[in-house]
Amino acid sequence: GMWHAVMRLGNGGPIYDEILEHFDADGTELLVSNSLPPALGNICIGVWKRTGPRTYKLKHMTWNWAPDVNEGFGVPGTHSGHFELELTLRLDPGGKTYRGTWSAKNYDLAGEHIPALDVRGTVRGTRIRVD
Repeated sequence: GMWHAVMRLGNGGPIYDEILEHFDADGTELLVSNSLPPALGNICIGVWKRTGPRTYKLKHMTWNWAPDVNEGFGVPGTHSGHFELELTLRLDPGGKTYRGTWSAKNYDLAGEHIPALDVRGTVRGTRIRVD
């Protein structure tokens, strides 16, 4: 289903990102981030699995772009590596909301982890319904 979620730094700190995401029954996920403009890659794709009663693990990835360089195609940005986000989510008994934790890591073009850019926090999501 489709969800609206807010990710916060630390344990309920400032907002890190606001997202719209869709979980498919086949174990895949698509996320649209509010923290980046579309030209810099605000889409992530992921995979998820059930790990216990009402508990799920999610991993998704996207490319990172340096926003300050124009490569001549009218869109600024150069590829600078990739981003990985891991979440553990727990649905409420009615399946209308979830809570969880997340951690994010960034990697350079050679695939080397950049620990200085690691962040983590909490997330709360609400299911979006037609009615």
